[in-house]
Amino acid sequence: MTGATRGIGWEAARDVLRRRPDTHLVVLGRASSASGILTELREISPHVSHVDIDLASKASIAAAGARLEDLLDSAPCLRCGASSSTRVSTCPTRWRPRSTATSGPSP
Repeated sequence: MTGATRGIGWEAARDVLRRRPDTHLVVLGRASSASGILTELREISPHVSHVDIDLASKASIAAAGARLEDLLDSAPCLRCGASSSTRVSTCPTRWRPRSTATSGPSP
């Protein structure tokens, strides 16, 4: 979740954790902004992680994307009801983007 360090995003993050304390919330934001709120969010639920990101930096965005991918790939797949040893990256029901190919014969 971006924007969880203040304002409506902060309230939304707290609400998500209060309603579903078993949810693992990943907060994306600058380390300087997130450090204080992580402690408060973890008082509601221990399942809170932080990914450092500066949205004004393409390099930071790429690094955060790689970190998120690592977090997701190491998470157990809950969607398909598979065993807890099945990871998102190997889940048979893993979401995949739709093909952008058009129908019809190729030129």
